[in-house]
Amino acid sequence: MYYQLRKASLGSSNNISEGCGSGSNQNLRYFLFISLGNIKEVESILIIARELKYLEENDFNNLYSKINELDNMLFSFIEKIN
Repeated sequence: MYYQLRKASLGSSNNISEGCGSGSNQNLRYFLFISLGNIKEVESILIIARELKYLEENDFNNLYSKINELDNMLFSFIEKIN
């Protein structure tokens, strides 16, 4: 589970970077949507970790709040370049 969480987290930032260097807004949007998918994957892993009692409720709430904030920021960024 740790490996999947790490991979999805890094994938999100890597896709944002790749999109910013892609040279067009169309390609940027494409990579930003992939990054959103990575964020949703992190969210899913956190929910599973909480259900399996790998995360305490307080830790989950803190991380989940940060994931939602990132999700909202990224979606706003996508809307601005549309």
